[in-house]
Amino acid sequence: MLDGGPLAGGVPRGAFGARLQALVGLLSGSYRLSKRLIQALLADAFGVPLSVGTVCGLQQQVSRALALPVEEARRHLGIVPILVEIAPHRYVGARSPRKCPEELASTGDRAMYPRRE
Repeated sequence: MLDGGPLAGGVPRGAFGARLQALVGLLSGSYRLSKRLIQALLADAFGVPLSVGTVCGLQQQVSRALALPVEEARRHLGIVPILVEIAPHRYVGARSPRKCPEELASTGDRAMYPRRE
């Protein structure tokens, strides 16, 4: 029978450990893999079957864990977020992106870009 004693400091609660959470963060953040590709990779390479919802939950846990260190780094570097309106622009040619800036501007979408003070 397992004992439900207290966990050591920094140990994440839940079914998955810190290394799996970090791997999901790396695969989605740095390598920009989709949730389905992360799901397939973890199942094929490591034998860890996860649902897409679980991958999403792990991504959110990583995001919450990194929020404070990222904010501290921004303050240290003097980076402040600024709002930039997306200006309308017409694309010339047969090929255009999936959602052109005109569509973004017409829906009122905005983008955040870091800027040093």
